[in-house]
Amino acid sequence: MVSGLSHQVDNPIVYYFYYETPIPDITAPIISGISASQITSNSANLNWTTNENSDSKIWLGTSNPVNTSGGPLISSNTMVTNHVFSLTNLTASTTYYFAVGSRDLAGNLATSSQSSFKTLKLDVTPPTLSNVSAGNISSTSATI
Repeated sequence: MVSGLSHQVDNPIVYYFYYETPIPDITAPIISGISASQITSNSANLNWTTNENSDSKIWLGTSNPVNTSGGPLISSNTMVTNHVFSLTNLTASTTYYFAVGSRDLAGNLATSSQSSFKTLKLDVTPPTLSNVSAGNISSTSATI
């Protein structure tokens, strides 16, 4: 008989609770494979990978060093491990300095060291035409 209760407990059920304190994630993502690719006179792609899902940030500028103390020029909150961004409206024959960053779900931010790329010279050379001939010439048409 359990004291204080008005009925008898023959088969008590005992519950045991085990609480495990989760270990907090204090490790920032590891950024690797940073590259600038498909560089043209006015565009380029920036790519990098992280070892865990994280967002994407790009600090970009024409001054060396690039300023990473302010907010990034480009960012995405999509959590991925393969980060790919297309930069457009760049200026031809210009060196761009950049750093990338990624923040994981726990809020740990990793920022890369600075890298750079140079956009290509704007091609202003007109095309050269060769082997051009005219035939079947009449007063209103010709075959070129």
